[in-house]
Amino acid sequence: MPIVNRMHRLRYLPGFVLLFALLFALPATLPMQANSRQFADSALPPFGPSFGLLRDTLYVMDSIFLEVRLDQQAIYQRFRSGRVERYLCSTGNPAIQDGIATREGIFTVQWKSKRHFSKQFEVYLNYWMPFNGGIGFHGLDGRSYYRFLGRRRSSHGCVRISNETGAKIFPTTPSGTIVYVHSGSPARMLLFADTLRQPGVTVIDRINPTLLQQRLDAVAGLRWDDTVLWQPLALPPRSKFTATVGVGVAANNITTQFQLPVFRLPVPPPLLPVAAPRPLVTWLRPIPTRSGYIADQLPEGEEGGEELSLSR
Repeated sequence: MPIVNRMHRLRYLPGFVLLFALLFALPATLPMQANSRQFADSALPPFGPSFGLLRDTLYVMDSIFLEVRLDQQAIYQRFRSGRVERYLCSTGNPAIQDGIATREGIFTVQWKSKRHFSKQFEVYLNYWMPFNGGIGFHGLDGRSYYRFLGRRRSSHGCVRISNETGAKIFPTTPSGTIVYVHSGSPARMLLFADTLRQPGVTVIDRINPTLLQQRLDAVAGLRWDDTVLWQPLALPPRSKFTATVGVGVAANNITTQFQLPVFRLPVPPPLLPVAAPRPLVTWLRPIPTRSGYIADQLPEGEEGGEELSLSR
């Protein structure tokens, strides 16, 4: 019937609109392809440009390291196998008497003591693991400080943990373990090194502060093509280095490495509303023809009711 055929043809309208939009946008993509070919033919570093935050990466040769998030007041114990354990902590608060902020950077656990007496504060430190001079992980006798763990900074500079957390971390963290302290947006990241997939990684036998600072300066200046960043570097396992390794702060803006063309896709016209399915009885109403209004014949043996009236 004519009305049914007309509705059937409308089903293909969205496909034609989409095809028209793709054909219209195709010429606008040609400048982007030209830029891509130009970039591929140029003498740029093998890893190519980055559209995210530029950061320096130091690889870890050990099987474990501790990450302290000052912004979260949390400790992440990361294993090479991919397992991650999260614990609550409370770091240094410079607003309290004799308090200092816990410093950001990359350190190592210097030594360990299950129970150590602090002459400065005349208290016992449980599960003591110093990593930056007199700054380290420890618990305290009692539970009164537990209410600050994971909520706000309350220590004099150390990373306070609960005694239950200390009982878990202490035996699984050997001396020389790397401690990675930052506030959530570091310019330098740590990743486990895979010597099978990354044979070109150079292990640092001795910390070179000048070289490491040059890499941070390149990140701060968004110089992704700086050759100082090309060589992958790894920290030696269990080295107990005492030199300060900064982490910096990554830029908050995302910078593209080459200009991209701006184009817009055409907005397709709104689709015609599809009428709701009508009952069969409405299809049998009079249909306009050249000779006037006629109606389809009813099957033999059926009589039309009021809804099938042929009156005009």
